[in-house]
Amino acid sequence: MIWAEVKSCLFLSQRRQRTIMAILGTLLKKGIRIREMLEEEYTAPFDLQKKELKELLITANATEFGKYYNFSDILNGFRRGDKEFYKRFKSKVPIHTYNKIYNDWWRLSQKGIKNVCWPGRVKILRSVPALQKP
Repeated sequence: MIWAEVKSCLFLSQRRQRTIMAILGTLLKKGIRIREMLEEEYTAPFDLQKKELKELLITANATEFGKYYNFSDILNGFRRGDKEFYKRFKSKVPIHTYNKIYNDWWRLSQKGIKNVCWPGRVKILRSVPALQKP
């Protein structure tokens, strides 16, 4: 009688082991697939920012702002695989304060001129009083 109980416990144990192993095998396979997908889709933040900057420059290339700051030259650096694209962008396009970009560029958009800083006509240009000097 004791042998029958031990035998049934071993049987159940083996059965449970097979079930657990099957579940673990499935989970491991799915985990490996997920990891492979993440590795394939992973892009370094620097590369993502570079791609975004490139797309913005392409879009604004034909604007007055893009022509003035020679976006086409910066884009040529992208095409050549130039790793110094950011330095080129930084050296050609200065940082603007709100007042400077408004006075130099955005006021033209407000007058209805098209393709100033962005393609097309800007319909709404909001001012930010906290950023403006009195």
